[in-house]
Amino acid sequence: MLIFTNVSGRTCTVQGYPGVTLDWGTTIKNVLNAQRKLTGFLFDQHLTSAPTVRLAPGASAYAGLEFSLSNGQHCYGIGSGELEVTPPNTTATVGVEIMTPDICSNFVVHPVLVLSGPLG
Repeated sequence: MLIFTNVSGRTCTVQGYPGVTLDWGTTIKNVLNAQRKLTGFLFDQHLTSAPTVRLAPGASAYAGLEFSLSNGQHCYGIGSGELEVTPPNTTATVGVEIMTPDICSNFVVHPVLVLSGPLG
């Protein structure tokens, strides 16, 4: 799950999907772009479109990330890499170093939604 927090002093709105890329590999670089999907297994909110989320100063919203199983896809091995995220309505990308698992699935990101509680 990706958490977005309004760090400004003004209310803002966010709508849509963040851009998300998983970039890893030492000798051969692998790049996997998250597919944008409205619904999913863990983050199924029964949406018909991406809602507009209003964030007061200090408020947070989230976007779900998941790997959905798919037959016949290419598998990528374990390694270190970078998760690159571009929030909706911006062009600023933030990278976070991560350990990547064995990836044999589709990489999916869901739209930004209101965070209601400690874990959504």
